[in-house]
Amino acid sequence: MIGGSNVKAIFAGHVHSPTSFIRGNILNVTGDSTAYHIDCRNPHRHYYNDTISYNIINIDGDSIGSHIVYLLKNGELSEYVGQIKIHNTGFINASVFKSLAKNG
Repeated sequence: MIGGSNVKAIFAGHVHSPTSFIRGNILNVTGDSTAYHIDCRNPHRHYYNDTISYNIINIDGDSIGSHIVYLLKNGELSEYVGQIKIHNTGFINASVFKSLAKNG
């Protein structure tokens, strides 16, 4: 649909792993999803793993490029890169869930 137009690149997000390719001289880039790489089972300590990434997009005149940057621990892949300490977000009212559990 956009073949022969002045479109140079398409940027979108997100999927469960980053991707980029060229089709018809148009750069296509899809950013990673960070939500699917975070273990939130412990409500006060969320762990994130090494597949989390972000894209850096470079535009210089007619030259367009994208670079994927992975979050690494000490420059190396590991099961978990780090953790986010969650004290009290106030997002969840535990009594609501207790009430739902009682009432089935």
